[in-house]
Amino acid sequence: PFGTIHNAVSTTRPSLRGDNLVKANRSKPSRRTKYFLLLTALLSAFLGLNLAGLIDPISLLFRSLALAVLPGMAQG
Repeated sequence: PFGTIHNAVSTTRPSLRGDNLVKANRSKPSRRTKYFLLLTALLSAFLGLNLAGLIDPISLLFRSLALAVLPGMAQG
């Protein structure tokens, strides 16, 4: 599946070359966010908290459906 997605994206967006490749690989302050989330998830797992379920996309989808969409449809 990853190879298929990679081929589909590479046909729609040309690959980075030259200076654009160098600029894309430079460290940015916004990249620290992923390490912060990783450390938070690891620390919470170490302490016995299940915070990874809060940021899981599938559980987030079902929670939002159960709390917002379905009650609205029941009222309608």
